[in-house]
Amino acid sequence: MPIPALLWCSLTYRTFTTSVLTMLLSVWLLISIPANLIPLPELPDPLRSLDSLRLGIALMALCPLTVASINAARVELIERLSRAANHDSLTGALSRGAFIERSEACLQANRDQGTALLMLDIDHFKNINDRFGHAGGDAMLKEFVVLISRLLRPADLFGRMGGEEFAVVLPGLDMIAATSVAERIRQALEMRAIEMPSGGEVWATVSIGVATRAPGEYTDFDDMMLAADRALYEAKEAGRNMVRVGARQPEATSPTLN
Repeated sequence: MPIPALLWCSLTYRTFTTSVLTMLLSVWLLISIPANLIPLPELPDPLRSLDSLRLGIALMALCPLTVASINAARVELIERLSRAANHDSLTGALSRGAFIERSEACLQANRDQGTALLMLDIDHFKNINDRFGHAGGDAMLKEFVVLISRLLRPADLFGRMGGEEFAVVLPGLDMIAATSVAERIRQALEMRAIEMPSGGEVWATVSIGVATRAPGEYTDFDDMMLAADRALYEAKEAGRNMVRVGARQPEATSPTLN
């Protein structure tokens, strides 16, 4: 009778919890059966029958522990596959597809409050690759992601759009607050020396384009990306290592039924 309950525990709880529950049940059975606390039919050979019961309890304990271990391995594998599918393998930031998907959901969930989008591009990244090789470029990207992640809130979204270009979604921030965050990011990278694997240090800068959506607007994520991209291009054209705010898009009105 306890086996279905133990199997349910092995599929519901963690391996440690299942092990504790199985141990408690096994200990109780090993004490209760010899003490005649559990009514059993009279056995012709009590000693040999008691050994058989002990073996049965051991096998009963093995079943939920095996299922719990397999289930824990399955959950860990699913988590690893999910992370591999949704995160960039080099930097750990969200992949482009996962970032866009979560950003669109974020815009829908925060329609009644302002939302900002930052497009970031490391300046002269090709020169770093040419000078220090791809290992140096990879080190720059990793350090850049670590540095930026420390300046963001848990609710913010940070993704790698490709190459040296990244994007950040800041829910609940207006243009002034988002520009302030972008400026802190720019200054943090400008003042940080990045150590290269081959030796030496590199001082890098970043250009940032900012686009915002006011509360109640129906601007979709593609329009925000277009505005932020234009602002990023303006920052690069103006000399790089600066923050530019994209022109506000005309507010789209929600469709009405006649």
